[in-house]
Amino acid sequence: MSNEEPPSIPLEAKTELNSSYKITSYLRKLKMMEEKKILQKPIKETVAHFLSNENKIIPDKVKESISKIIYSEKDRIIIAITDAGKEIIWKRAQLIKEYGWFFFVTASEGKKGKKKNKKKRNRTPPKKEETLSKEIYSKNYLL
Repeated sequence: MSNEEPPSIPLEAKTELNSSYKITSYLRKLKMMEEKKILQKPIKETVAHFLSNENKIIPDKVKESISKIIYSEKDRIIIAITDAGKEIIWKRAQLIKEYGWFFFVTASEGKKGKKKNKKKRNRTPPKKEETLSKEIYSKNYLL
């Protein structure tokens, strides 16, 4: 990124995120943020600085590869949709200290890959249950 305006990236707010984003390292980092009382910066300020030339933590090439950002203020998570986000993961601790947000990287937005068409097997129908006996249980039955 040179002195141009940063590219426009869709920013999507979620009230609460799916548990698949709340990985073990997220839970540890969230606990650390609370213990060290790391303040959570406002999302617009965070995104503006994160994508700017002032942010020397993440290379411009990675910043330019981000196609969308999803966030949950309540969960303190920012999800960067990118295919080139390893640097974000490697420098997650620095980003957390700088912004007070946990950074999660994914190549797609929660969409599962196409399922392979499985060959249908000839299955034998399940066996039907048969009743062997019927009884009524009573407390006095055992006496």
